[in-house]
Amino acid sequence: MKLLYDYDIFSRQRFGGISRYFFELISGISEYNEQYLDVFLGINNSGYDFSKFANKLNIEGKKVSGADKVHFLFNSINQWWFNRYIKTGKYDVFHQTYYSNETDSEDFKKIITVHDMTHELYPRFFAKSDNTSQSKRKSAVTADGIVCVSQSTKKDLIDIFNIDKTKIRVIYHGVSVKEYQDAENLINGDYIIYVGQRCGYKNFNMLLSAYDNSEMIKKNFKLICFGGGDFNLSEKLFIKNRKLSDKVIFMTGDDKTLSSLYKFASVLVYTSFYEGFGFPPLEAMKCGCPVLSSPAGSVSEIAGDTALYFEPSSCEELTQKLAVVLDDQELRAGLIKKGFERSKLFTWDKCVKEHFEFYRELNNNQP
Repeated sequence: MKLLYDYDIFSRQRFGGISRYFFELISGISEYNEQYLDVFLGINNSGYDFSKFANKLNIEGKKVSGADKVHFLFNSINQWWFNRYIKTGKYDVFHQTYYSNETDSEDFKKIITVHDMTHELYPRFFAKSDNTSQSKRKSAVTADGIVCVSQSTKKDLIDIFNIDKTKIRVIYHGVSVKEYQDAENLINGDYIIYVGQRCGYKNFNMLLSAYDNSEMIKKNFKLICFGGGDFNLSEKLFIKNRKLSDKVIFMTGDDKTLSSLYKFASVLVYTSFYEGFGFPPLEAMKCGCPVLSSPAGSVSEIAGDTALYFEPSSCEELTQKLAVVLDDQELRAGLIKKGFERSKLFTWDKCVKEHFEFYRELNNNQP
């Protein structure tokens, strides 16, 4: 079976949830020796190291520093280059890594992964010029197979786009971040952790307000924000005006840094209005960190009863439950124990195996 993956997400993200998923998927599939893999990266600035799989797959592309920040400038070149590239090989299955690479070839089965329906459910958080929803709909309609990353996303996809449910498979992600036994505490004092993007539907501003509303929490706990880019102007002004500069801290780093931050944090707070899957709660659970989260679409499906939940539109409830979980050591210990067991259900090995089976099915079970 000859498989092809395209450039789309790797041209957009240096690192990120979706590009991480495809890197883990491609890495795992490359271990299936009977497969022939082509990965067309095009012009990209991906931070993932595909070179270590160079003897197991074919890679085409050119790395250009900063290309991810202006990916729209290279999109036409990448699409032209990709359409020429696919004529050089006969593929069985093409797994499109995002929605904008429109190819009309009928020489192979096309599969896409739908990660969430945020653009459709929360359009107010996106620019009017954002055409992600239109591209997603077209890709979903024309795809031979669709992977959804949760039952919640599958339901939303069917309800909103009226997609035939028989061509959809729900395949959960694995967890990449792991607990390191030699991890060191990087923060002086107790702290709350927030991980990932903070804009729009991520609802981070409510956490800032909830944190600022409690003198007890501000006095005894720092708020560490990992990844997602440095604080924007609005966040910086809020932090400065509330005299929180030594309390609310931005950090970035590799997986080991993140793992350490999870391990020694008092709690992860996840405020999103909606998630198609949501990596941080599972990562936190795997690293021994209790989770306080909004139900956020799929989060309650993924985390089950291993997290404490709050209504994402209620700052008062978040402040109250944050105070409870920070004060109750027994509650935190229970959440940590249940969360660690829950995280074992989500592995990349299982994710890769289920993708491979779906590819085979689309290829009429041919090797």
